[in-house]
Amino acid sequence: MNRQFIFGAVILACLCLSVSQSYAWNQPPVAVIDGSYYKYAHVGTPKEFTDYDSYDPDGYIVWHGWDFPGIFYGTSEPSITHTFDSCGVYYVYLRVQDNEGMLSYYDDSCKVYVVDVDFSGGGYVALNNVAEISLGFDPSYPTLNSGKARLEAVSGGNKITVWYEQTKETQVTLPKEWLFSRLPPPQTLWVEGIETSSSLNDVQLKLSFIVSFRQA
Repeated sequence: MNRQFIFGAVILACLCLSVSQSYAWNQPPVAVIDGSYYKYAHVGTPKEFTDYDSYDPDGYIVWHGWDFPGIFYGTSEPSITHTFDSCGVYYVYLRVQDNEGMLSYYDDSCKVYVVDVDFSGGGYVALNNVAEISLGFDPSYPTLNSGKARLEAVSGGNKITVWYEQTKETQVTLPKEWLFSRLPPPQTLWVEGIETSSSLNDVQLKLSFIVSFRQA
């Protein structure tokens, strides 16, 4: 009886050790979206998302799954480009898979603020005349009660003057920032041409959303 008992105990210990080794060997990958959790993009402009910081503790990553609103991308590359069709606040999720077929246990995510600048002049503004521009922020999102909007001239700022009214009563000095908690940016501004352009599209305006938050 003693021999049978000892033999059974040894087999049981070996089985437990075998299961433990198999579990430790097959570890899941970790999904990590590069950069800040908060990001911004412009309507109609391709935005690149990368996850070079994603990793697998005991192998390598072979697949990256990006979940955008209304569309899903699966790729073997650690980068993807997506174009947002409308302004607003969106969440993007990432899941990765390693060379053994195991998926990450948890998705990583980021929050994207999409803004828009729409120019009614078709790309041209007449000298000494004004053309309307629309600043695209979706007011239905309560998140926009924090942070600020910034309008600046990337190039050609000396060729234009920006006004609050079509009648050119109150000038907007660039760069201009508006705090959403105090005075949100207007939906419409007016651009006046004050100097002739020397080349096509030599005046560029950029609208950004700057997020502010407190650490808990």
